[in-house]
Amino acid sequence: MGPAFKLEFPEVEAFVRINEVGNALFRYGDKEYYENTFYFADSNIADVFTVNFLSGSPEKALTEPYTMVLTEKIAKKYFGDKDPIGEIIQTGSGRSYKVTAVIENQPSNSHLKYDALLSSATLEELFGLITLTAWNPLPSGI
Repeated sequence: MGPAFKLEFPEVEAFVRINEVGNALFRYGDKEYYENTFYFADSNIADVFTVNFLSGSPEKALTEPYTMVLTEKIAKKYFGDKDPIGEIIQTGSGRSYKVTAVIENQPSNSHLKYDALLSSATLEELFGLITLTAWNPLPSGI
């Protein structure tokens, strides 16, 4: 709906699409976790919602396919004290996502609770633009 609303209604200044990944396997080295608080998001999420970046660039963090932003909690879980920027996390399907930024953990009073954001540009590359504009649920195979 976002692109259609922006096109049809001049009052719409910005939109951001957020899609749940679902319960999916992610791995780094010998660490494997099933995560259910990872979401695909448009690169302009920090323009619409309050997202406090601790490292990485808000303007570039999610612009490329196969990139992801981690909360402090998830960065610590996967990488300990190591700097995660530039590191690769793989999915259960074998796709590789490069960590481009770390953000503050979501506040406890937030309705939208995510621990990682994956670039929506990935969906467009994998499934075509129709995925980002259709009313259908996301295909599997992140």
